[in-house]
Amino acid sequence: MLVDYQAEQSGALKAALDNGCYVIRVPDGTMEQHGVMQLYSVIGAADGATQLSQYVVTVGTGESPVLRYPGSDAVLFVVSGIGTVKIADREFPVSAETGVCVKPGEGFQVTNNEADPVVMNITVCPHCETPEFLDDMPATFDESFPDRVQGVDESKQEAMADRFFQVLIGDKTHGTPVTQFIGEIPQSRAAHHRHLYEETITILAGEGFMWTDDTKTPVQPGDTIFLPLKQAHSLECTSPDGMRLIGLFYPSMSPAINY
Repeated sequence: MLVDYQAEQSGALKAALDNGCYVIRVPDGTMEQHGVMQLYSVIGAADGATQLSQYVVTVGTGESPVLRYPGSDAVLFVVSGIGTVKIADREFPVSAETGVCVKPGEGFQVTNNEADPVVMNITVCPHCETPEFLDDMPATFDESFPDRVQGVDESKQEAMADRFFQVLIGDKTHGTPVTQFIGEIPQSRAAHHRHLYEETITILAGEGFMWTDDTKTPVQPGDTIFLPLKQAHSLECTSPDGMRLIGLFYPSMSPAINY
């Protein structure tokens, strides 16, 4: 059954699939304003998530507020734009398709010196409904993993059938229980499968359909997909040039493990 998108009270568009799975789109004008930062919660407890939260964020020219998610790892992914992520007194340059790991107790701030906004998503594990907005940057910085940024590196890509993925942030690279990976799929449909974790997928390029047990809905760049624990699903790419996506899940393991 093809499922249409329905308008939420906030203005976001949501397609509800089987067993709590959904796809959400966030049109311009629906996000909360915090200085030069705009933020929208696309995944949270109200949506049935128990392991993770996720936000869509844009940062205009200037400095964002200082954010902290107490007790949780925050994993950032830059969709577009150029800027700097500051954690304590450390500054990390970021650009499109860059992952950033922020450890529990650490604050972070995004600086954008360009005219174009920095567009990113922030995934928080364990689940944390709202960030703390701080007046000052905390001095806390976990020295165990000083390098917090990872971009796309073709030498680190792993094949999975006719697809590939690269883990950007994970337990082996950054000591975090969150796995963040970037993947690319050709014009095809994946085999129906499930995972032993909650997962979120954001479409970066290409179009297609998200299938669950008895439903499907179209997906396009900017869409966020939420998959509850053990939800059977299949992502289909209908674009001749393929589909590019960013995925996150918790607890950490290989994206190639399917059931």
